[in-house]
Amino acid sequence: MDVTSSEIKQERIRTIFKIFENKDLIVVTSIDSIFYKMIPKKVIKESRIILKKGDIVEPIDLTKNLYDLGYERVEVVEGPGQFVQRGGIIDIFPLNENAPYRVEFLMMK
Repeated sequence: MDVTSSEIKQERIRTIFKIFENKDLIVVTSIDSIFYKMIPKKVIKESRIILKKGDIVEPIDLTKNLYDLGYERVEVVEGPGQFVQRGGIIDIFPLNENAPYRVEFLMMK
């Protein structure tokens, strides 16, 4: 039951992001799903963490943001909504992706 529930939540989040990013999209759903209360678009957009190569980000700030968004700190990243930090490396499994990402922090002098 938990696995199915988690998979359904992940699929809903993926679909919401696709709807926000693509105006030419057809979504087929049930009547019950139409009435399911969702987080406002503004809140979702403001909650996104976007990292680009070369960005200057403090690891502590990134982990705090992940905690604030409800991500779970684990020993090994195995599923969406989890992250792990080992030294200057943070592995993050976004809710709207099929695989985790690795962020490596370089120490600047």
